[in-house]
Amino acid sequence: MNCEKIVITKDWIKVAAALGACPEVLDWLREEPRTFGEMLRYHHSWFGWANSHHLVPLNFQKINLSEARLSEAKLQGLFLQEANLEEADLSEAKLTCACLQGANLRNADLTGADLRYANLSRADLRGANLSDADLYRADLREADVTRAIFYDARNAEEVLQQFNVKGGKEALDKIREQEYGRYRRCW
Repeated sequence: MNCEKIVITKDWIKVAAALGACPEVLDWLREEPRTFGEMLRYHHSWFGWANSHHLVPLNFQKINLSEARLSEAKLQGLFLQEANLEEADLSEAKLTCACLQGANLRNADLTGADLRYANLSRADLRGANLSDADLYRADLREADVTRAIFYDARNAEEVLQQFNVKGGKEALDKIREQEYGRYRRCW
């Protein structure tokens, strides 16, 4: 079940209040019926707090978050299969163990994102910026990384070599070229 359209109940609000949710979020939730999708789109820091307290349903399959501003969002463990995150700002986002299988991340900003153990198989990462991202044990099987930027991305080389990644050879060549350039400047 896709949780994007699930309305946040009064009981959920009571539990959040008991756990110390800030008054602003509680007021916003009480104003009118809200969904978890709305909270993720408009108040991702509140969503991250709720996710860290295990109050968020995990399945947000096919959610449309194109051009969303989700920098520093805490989205660990969410199921975002086939989500549209084209041109989204996910810089410094925590996506550890998230499932982004088949997601559209074209031209997304994933600078410094934590993608450890994330499932990015069949994801469209064309033109995405993964500079300084951590890709430890990320699954990029059959992903498309054509024109993606991996400057200073941690564990990128290992992941790109392990899987059949479209555009992977070019990305590896660029990573090696950057490393060679740094090495040469040391002399």
